Amino acid sequence: MSHFDLTLFDAVLLDMNGTFMFGHDRFDKAEDYYSTYRVLGGVAYDAETVNRVINTCCEDVAAKYEDAEWQNKFPSVQETLHQVMSAEGLPLIEIDLLVNVVAQHELGDVSPPYVEVLKHLASTHKLGVVSNIWSGKKLWLDLFERRGVLELFDVLVFSSDGPHLKPSPELFEQAIRATRVQPGRTLFVGDDPHRDVLGAKAAGMKTLLVGDRQAAGITPDWNIPKLTELQQAA
Repeated sequence: MSHFDLTLFDAVLLDMNGTFMFGHDRFDKAEDYYSTYRVLGGVAYDAETVNRVINTCCEDVAAKYEDAEWQNKFPSVQETLHQVMSAEGLPLIEIDLLVNVVAQHELGDVSPPYVEVLKHLASTHKLGVVSNIWSGKKLWLDLFERRGVLELFDVLVFSSDGPHLKPSPELFEQAIRATRVQPGRTLFVGDDPHRDVLGAKAAGMKTLLVGDRQAAGITPDWNIPKLTELQQAA
């Protein structure tokens, strides 16, 4: 991490999934959504219906997630499930519970080493999150509180508050306005060249890419293997 000086910045904004949260997005076709549904108290639908409806919902959301046309009008999981279930003529009596099932499978975790680096960064910089998630943010806020990191963040910007997705500069600009730190004094850290590096650069920030993902024509200002290396630089 040569020539990198974290003291050049007053704020550090972070992507979440793949940057400091892992074990997220468990949306494989073989995933047992029905078991989660039953644990949450669901009784209205059978296993085949639950798994089919959620798989259809996730396929639709995933397709829109990759389509630039939806970058500034991304639909919620609730809206998508409503459309899927209505098209099948299913009663909507437990749609909120199914929305929660999707969120449970989207949610990852923050392990102790990443908790420590977040605490270290928050001791020297204003700290924030700018993250794309499909589901409402409640489970993430609850998790942050359980892991003791919620109060570390000066700002939390989630795409599910709608309707924008990274790399739309709107999400990055929301965070900049909240921290009241100039873009040139703000470092954005993420693992996705397109969504994180491209979006943050468009908002005027310097960028630090975590990991080895590459995209043609997109170059971060710096690169590190994993976020925990920032603990040595803070």
